[in-house]
Amino acid sequence: MFSTQEYLDKKTGPYGIGRFSYLQSLVTEFQDTDSEEAKLQVLANLTNFAYDPINYEYIRHLKIIDLFLDITAVPVVDAMLRFKKSKNTRLSNLAVVFLEDYCSQERKDEALKLQAQWDSLVQAQAQTSVQGYTPNTVK
Repeated sequence: MFSTQEYLDKKTGPYGIGRFSYLQSLVTEFQDTDSEEAKLQVLANLTNFAYDPINYEYIRHLKIIDLFLDITAVPVVDAMLRFKKSKNTRLSNLAVVFLEDYCSQERKDEALKLQAQWDSLVQAQAQTSVQGYTPNTVK
């Protein structure tokens, strides 16, 4: 359900913690904790807030988007590098914008390295399969 500012003000009350402060405390908790379980719980909470567009400015200001991207960086960049080669112009353009605006060269290099490793693994497996192939002989 999407919220309105009036609803949030009413729900929070004059002395309650505001949405921005609450999100900020979640980000701080994520950054300060060493517990993977606690980090996952905080991420789940942040993700729930990301569904409501009214939170977008808070999320942007607190750089929560960067937090999400850092967590999934290499797999996301890997996918975007592949989408960039797509014949679908919209998908390709989306990937180009994402790669140019949100990805560091370091992340792109990491993803390219993983792609190269994966490609060589697939090639090696394909060669092994071909070498081990014995056709049935008909008598």
